[in-house]
Amino acid sequence: MLIREYKNLQKIICGFNSTFVLMNNELYVHGQDKMGRLGKGPHITTIEYPLPLMFQSAGHNKVKIQGVSSGYRHSLAWSMEGELFSWGEGSYGKLGHQMLNNHYDYIIHYP
Repeated sequence: MLIREYKNLQKIICGFNSTFVLMNNELYVHGQDKMGRLGKGPHITTIEYPLPLMFQSAGHNKVKIQGVSSGYRHSLAWSMEGELFSWGEGSYGKLGHQMLNNHYDYIIHYP
C-alpha cells in the first residue's frame, strides 16, 4: 500500500512508535510522541502525517540535516555543517546538555 510519495528520499529511521523521514536534507516526523521525542512540543502526542522539523543554526541560516537517530524518548540530528541538535527526555545526560524538568520539548542546538 502506498502511504505517501516521497521525492528525493534520503533515509527513513524508525523509532519506538515513530518515524523520521529525511529528504532534501530536511527532517519530517510522525508517530506517537513521548517526552518531546518528535520535537513538536509538549502538547502534541500523536502526529498522523509527516510534519517538518525546523532547525536554526547559530548564524540563523537554513540548516541542512544530514542524519538523525532516535531513542526511546529522545532524538538527535546532525547537520551537513557539523552542528548537533538534541531534544526529548534527557535523564542521565543523554541529550548532552543540562535539562529542565527532566526533558526538553524543543530542539537544542550545539555549534
